[in-house]
Amino acid sequence: MYDKKEKREKRKKERGIVDFMMITHHFFHSLREWLLEIEDPRYQSYITYTRADLVYTVLISRQPDNRLFTILM
Repeated sequence: MYDKKEKREKRKKERGIVDFMMITHHFFHSLREWLLEIEDPRYQSYITYTRADLVYTVLISRQPDNRLFTILM
C-alpha cells in the first residue's frame, strides 16, 4: 500500500474519476438524461441505483489499466 504522502502525490497527478466525468460531460453532456429515458424493466421497489449509475460503473471499470480504481484505494 501507499503511505499518505505517496497517495496525495498520486491524487494530484491523476484525478481519475474527475477527469472521466469532465470528459464525459463535455462530449456527452446529455448522457445521463438519455440513460434515464430508457425503460427500466426492474421492479421499482428493488431499485437502489439508477441506470445511469450502473452504466457509469461499467464504463469506469472498463478502463484499459483500471487506474481510476487504484487511485481510490
